[in-house]
Amino acid sequence: MKKKERPNHCLQGASARSAPLATLLSPLAPVTLNVIFREIQTFAVALDIYRSVPSIYTDYYGYDDRAHHHGPLSDEALAALRSIDACIRELDQVRRQFRHRRSPAICSSFPIMG
Repeated sequence: MKKKERPNHCLQGASARSAPLATLLSPLAPVTLNVIFREIQTFAVALDIYRSVPSIYTDYYGYDDRAHHHGPLSDEALAALRSIDACIRELDQVRRQFRHRRSPAICSSFPIMG
């Protein structure tokens, strides 16, 4: 009795079969992860404000990454900056609502000349 041969695509493995999908999704992964991490960071800081933690530090890196890659005044970088600004506004509203005693200090390593 002759052994049945497997089709060639079965021998390549799962990673070879999913390569077109990985190639398609790879540009989306950093953007998606950045949005997820930014939301997690904002929630964590809001929780610390609610708990009256005296000093809170977080680092929103999305603008820095896009500014280095596309330029500091590119549409991509400025969109990231607007998203970060919205998170800071949200945190300031939480700070005011819970009467957090500290004022925010916002630092940036990327100067914008206006």
